[in-house]
Amino acid sequence: PLQAALNEWASIKLEKPSALYSEHKAAMAHVWRAGIEIEGNKELAMKVNSSWWNLLTSYRADQPLSSSPGGLPNNCYSGHSFWDVEQFMWPNLLLFQPALAEAALEYRYARRGVAEEKATSGGYRGMQF
Repeated sequence: PLQAALNEWASIKLEKPSALYSEHKAAMAHVWRAGIEIEGNKELAMKVNSSWWNLLTSYRADQPLSSSPGGLPNNCYSGHSFWDVEQFMWPNLLLFQPALAEAALEYRYARRGVAEEKATSGGYRGMQF
């Protein structure tokens, strides 16, 4: 992730801020082209859409990363990723955003060897992320 960020920074640092802002607005509009409608319950709709927005902005189709249980702005849980991503979040991504679902699974797949070593070193079978 750090190298990808540095590469992206190198490619955009000479662009005008106004151009970057316009590109950002267009990208966010694309992500949020439709919310989830819940007829008759505005409060629930607001909560569902807030959660959905946070989920959508935690993934990128072009980078295989998992979402953090604490979100992007902090380092809680020391970078761990938990099974609840696949249990609760992934099915929704698969249904509505298949490219993001693929990136989320690629994160696990790409790290399976290290996860197996970590489990073995702790006396466990399987994988430990």
